[in-house]
Amino acid sequence: MPSVSNFDKVNADLKNQDYYLFNKNITTMATRKHDIKVFFPCNTEGGFSETMWVLVDDEVLRLYEDDAEGMVCSGTLDNDSYCNPALRHGKEVKFIMCGEKTPEVIYN
Repeated sequence: MPSVSNFDKVNADLKNQDYYLFNKNITTMATRKHDIKVFFPCNTEGGFSETMWVLVDDEVLRLYEDDAEGMVCSGTLDNDSYCNPALRHGKEVKFIMCGEKTPEVIYN
């Protein structure tokens, strides 16, 4: 656990940031600050499909807003899956832009 002086230093370093991200991989997360919805189709028989929030950077947000199609992008889950315990907040995911439709995850 950080000492009070370390906490104060970290707090002072982050004071001028637009947002706070507390994650193990903060260097990757630091540029991702926009949430978009991504479709996660069911990958098991009888399971459920869902959409989840994914943190993306400025470039991916522009593609999303421009209804890009066929572009493979990546982002970081910003919530936990309701029906798939392997999909948790902070997990890196790849997805494909689908034009006017919601982007769809690419399962490995």
